[in-house]
Amino acid sequence: MNTAPVISYEFGPFLLDLSERLLLRNTKPVPLAPKVFETLVLLVEHSGRILGKDDLMGRLWPDSFVEESSLAQNIFQLRKALGEGKSGRRYIETIPRRSYRFTAEVREVAAGDKGAAPPYLVSASPHDGGAEPGLAVRSLAVLPFKPLREENGDEYLGLGMADATIIKLAGLRHLAVAPTSAVIRYAGRRCDSLAVGRKLGVDAVLEGTVQRAGERVRVTVQLIALAGGKTLWSGKFDDYLTDIFAVQDSISEQVADALSLQLTGDERRHLRKRQTENTEAYQAYLMGVFFWNKRSNEGLTKAVGHFRQAINKDPGYALAHAALADTYFLIAYREYDAPAREEYFERSRASALQALELDSFVAEAHTALATVKVKHDRDPAGAERSFRRAVAINPNCAVACSRYTWFLAAVGRLDESLRMMRRAQELDPLSPDANSGLANILYFARDYEGAARYCGRALDLEPDFLDALLWLGLSYQQRGMYAEAVSQFTRARDAHGDSAEPLELLGHVLAATGRAGEARSVLAEVHGAAPRRNVRPYNVALIHAALGQTRQALEWLGRPYVNWTERLRMLRFDPRMDGLRADPRFAGLFRAYASDSPDSTLAGLCREK
Repeated sequence: MNTAPVISYEFGPFLLDLSERLLLRNTKPVPLAPKVFETLVLLVEHSGRILGKDDLMGRLWPDSFVEESSLAQNIFQLRKALGEGKSGRRYIETIPRRSYRFTAEVREVAAGDKGAAPPYLVSASPHDGGAEPGLAVRSLAVLPFKPLREENGDEYLGLGMADATIIKLAGLRHLAVAPTSAVIRYAGRRCDSLAVGRKLGVDAVLEGTVQRAGERVRVTVQLIALAGGKTLWSGKFDDYLTDIFAVQDSISEQVADALSLQLTGDERRHLRKRQTENTEAYQAYLMGVFFWNKRSNEGLTKAVGHFRQAINKDPGYALAHAALADTYFLIAYREYDAPAREEYFERSRASALQALELDSFVAEAHTALATVKVKHDRDPAGAERSFRRAVAINPNCAVACSRYTWFLAAVGRLDESLRMMRRAQELDPLSPDANSGLANILYFARDYEGAARYCGRALDLEPDFLDALLWLGLSYQQRGMYAEAVSQFTRARDAHGDSAEPLELLGHVLAATGRAGEARSVLAEVHGAAPRRNVRPYNVALIHAALGQTRQALEWLGRPYVNWTERLRMLRFDPRMDGLRADPRFAGLFRAYASDSPDSTLAGLCREK
């Protein structure tokens, strides 16, 4: 009697190799996603017997709740892979309202069996299947799905499909997912997916097409590895538009299975989580996301309208409340009128709290609340709790990472700030803001060459990006490249005539290099422009300090400044302040400024390092 363990099964032209986890047809691999492969194994092992749906689902997903549609999709993929319909042969019988039965004659092949096929040294090219053995996919970009007909406005639907998939997959521990802000520039555009993936520095891309036909939506998706351009999985979905959320669930689950991710029960539930069941609310939210990502004043105003519309359609839509909260914050951040700024901060707080009351696991709501606690309340302890909660819920939330960065720098934790900003830049490497932000923190860390390098990346993406021009000029200045610094500040002044800051920085470098007469002329121009442009007292103080006018410098440093966290970062780490830090009056001013908060813990958090 042969008691050797079974290593494979043969049926028809197929060999199901358990040791290699391969299905072979006439020695050629047939790609299958991991869960689809496991479904086939269960059916084959119980060949000729009826397996109930509940039994199958319990064996396939023992630690999580899934709907019956997941099993049905696995059976559909199996029938397709086995060629049912084309060959005229049926392998899987459906028992109405009960389950399935594998009907083919199966032969067991044990280890040492002379009839066993030799090991197949074949590397599967797993189209419609799991990731290739040895191919580790740790990072992924989900590109906006392309509309098949551009005239019907499906670009918003395509962006929404990508955004929903990103939100779901970003909650998985072992996968880094590029945020929507990193891919939105490709919405509605034809592009080379692999080239985009290389720019984003990911291991794989998920691309798709979307088409509405009456009341139905048709979606095709494929997961492609950057290494060799191999298709790891593909799927086609055709459903009613009202069931689009089920399509999103299926895509996310099957991508996770194709990547052989070991998911916890909580992660499985996260993939099935739906923020809304109202398609009209969802469409309004998508439009809001589109305009929020523009970050222009007009775009933010339009985003408010669309997010409000989404909330009116579904008051329980927590993600829409969170998006509205962040939009209000961005408007408040740009507002110089004190009463208007106060109103928008309070609106932001109310919307964030409403989102968290509906769903405490929305990272975007915690992020928005944290920024209000920082910028408006000056409550660093509360802000840090909210930032940490946001990052814990979604480590792939680039907005949470970048805003937490600035907070950490303000309270003097520069090493942590640098790590967090590197994470934000890795998540969104094509963002001029993320690259210039990393340059800023590297400048504080006095890595001026590194700062210049990331400024260069930002300027490659957007040639006149103001922050990158300014931080590049400051980096040149600290490296003794004064002519280059002057050139950068001049370029920034010419490109951004509505901003006083390029002129202010130009005045400082002129004063610091002994060109006092030119610096005084610039200072006079800055003062003359004050009614028209928002002059930064900090920069004016630096010009006076470089001219040897310490009393005037300290006087300007003591003036009120709306962005108090930026002021603290600069006072702590700006190398241009080195000449003033030894002055006792500077130390007293710093202590007074750092402790100017209704929360007494700020003084401790912001103690001099």
